[in-house]
Amino acid sequence: MSGLAYDIVGSCVAAGAATLLVVSGAAKASRPEPIASTISALGVSVARPVAIGRALGMFELGLAFLIVLVRSVWVGLAVGLFGLVVAGAGLIALRSGSEIPCNCFGESSKPLGKRQLLQLPAWLVVAWSASVEPSAFASAATERLAVLAGCVLVASALLHRKLLAATNSLARRRRALPVSLWSPGGHSW
Repeated sequence: MSGLAYDIVGSCVAAGAATLLVVSGAAKASRPEPIASTISALGVSVARPVAIGRALGMFELGLAFLIVLVRSVWVGLAVGLFGLVVAGAGLIALRSGSEIPCNCFGESSKPLGKRQLLQLPAWLVVAWSASVEPSAFASAATERLAVLAGCVLVASALLHRKLLAATNSLARRRRALPVSLWSPGGHSW
């Protein structure tokens, strides 16, 4: 592959990983209680797990923007370490034998475990992609793709926030209605 092809693939990998980090980071930063319960369930002893959960969300948001806008060994190292932490959480959950909810994207019932371990190679690819300097031939194209990816990140964060607000609003309205109005056929059984 040519330098331009590597840069395009690297930019796409960065944009995809950054989008995931924006969605998960926004969920943790706006509502850190679910990830705080996961942190506590993993046996991590911290004085303020909610503050740690919010800080983790802010770290993910910052890392998302760094992945897209800055290519350096340091960003690659941060992404690789983040991937190792995620895989480590999955390993701790597997070794404990209990189902610890992931809560990576807000409240979820999926447990930590094999999925996080299987994601480690993907995080390492993202780390490599974030640390590779673009070729001189393709740097102009990469800059344009980085701007586009940054716009996609902002749009996805705003969309996630709107969807989260709409879902919460719908859930509140549904709880306020009697069961007979929203169950099929009007039956409460």
